[in-house]
Amino acid sequence: MNNIDSDGVPPGLLEARLIAYEIARRSNWKKRKRDSKSQQRRRAQEASDWRARVDAARAEVMEPVSVEKMRSIYTLLAFLLLTAPTEEDGNWLYSCIGDLKSEIAQHSGQVRLRIVHS
Repeated sequence: MNNIDSDGVPPGLLEARLIAYEIARRSNWKKRKRDSKSQQRRRAQEASDWRARVDAARAEVMEPVSVEKMRSIYTLLAFLLLTAPTEEDGNWLYSCIGDLKSEIAQHSGQVRLRIVHS
């Protein structure tokens, strides 16, 4: 009896390769799933940090502040708008910025949002 088949491959080699491939595939799947979960946690933390910064800036406007302070908060909110984690957050902040812009306009001249791309 010959231990090599007609293709010159020892018996069981194909099965061993298939088993090794399946083990590697499952390992890669587990790694991708683990990475995906950590990425979701990181995004959630970034969104939470972003909302905290927005809330802190908006809280400053709720108190009586000078027009200059309102303008600096306006600039900060405009920057935060550029870094909004979701479109819904961006739309909400955009309306808040519009309200602040109206309030600034009541107290002084026209305010323009200037965004410069580098």
